[in-house]
Amino acid sequence: MPNAVKNPPSVLIIDDGTLTINVLKNMLQESGCSEIWTADNGPTGIHLYSKHLPDITFMDINMPGQNGHEILAKLRQQYPDIYVVMVTSEATKKNLDTAVANGAKGFIVKPFQVENIEKALKEFKRHRVLSAHAAT
Repeated sequence: MPNAVKNPPSVLIIDDGTLTINVLKNMLQESGCSEIWTADNGPTGIHLYSKHLPDITFMDINMPGQNGHEILAKLRQQYPDIYVVMVTSEATKKNLDTAVANGAKGFIVKPFQVENIEKALKEFKRHRVLSAHAAT
């Protein structure tokens, strides 16, 4: 289960685009995140998630090999409380519906702005507070 007490959250980025990883990582660092891991494919992303149990994961949908929907479904089998925000340049209804059906908590369209990332982090923090209250 992801850590429930860290502030700011630890983050995993899974995206096959080096530019996207670098831009997103910089935005997250500017937003105060310091524990950030990156993976450029699904198997590496699954390994890093299992090793570090980050609080929030930003994941691309369209990647070679396994796509983000498949990776999310695999991770949710082992980690049902995983918090994932899907990131894609293809904002189709099918992608959104599939992401939600697989348990994604957010959906950001590329190219994204820092405001989108900050909003996703605020939503995560809100979710974390509500989850903590529900557990007590």
